[in-house]
Amino acid sequence: PPVVEQSAPKGTARISRRSGCVPGSFRMRVRGKRIAKVTFYLNGKRIRKLRKPNRGKSYAATIRRKRLKVGPNKVKARVNFAAGSARKRETLRRTVLRCPRKVKPKFTG
Repeated sequence: PPVVEQSAPKGTARISRRSGCVPGSFRMRVRGKRIAKVTFYLNGKRIRKLRKPNRGKSYAATIRRKRLKVGPNKVKARVNFAAGSARKRETLRRTVLRCPRKVKPKFTG
């Protein structure tokens, strides 16, 4: 019988947080298959490196509001897949906004 080559299992990853204004601290989560390591970055600085899931089956990093600058902030999750996977690495990106607090007008009279 002919020998059929089986392809390596493909690793997958997806990020759960929507883009947009954040009201306070929030959690970015990455879920997928055959994930070996996830490294989270905020505006280019590494904030968390995970080698195993820490929230059930997901890899999660809490991002505190005080670490965000007012305006757009870039969050990146670099995902490395397990050896033998059809993929080696994937980078997932989101932009979150820290909206300025609404200022109440002061009337003098």
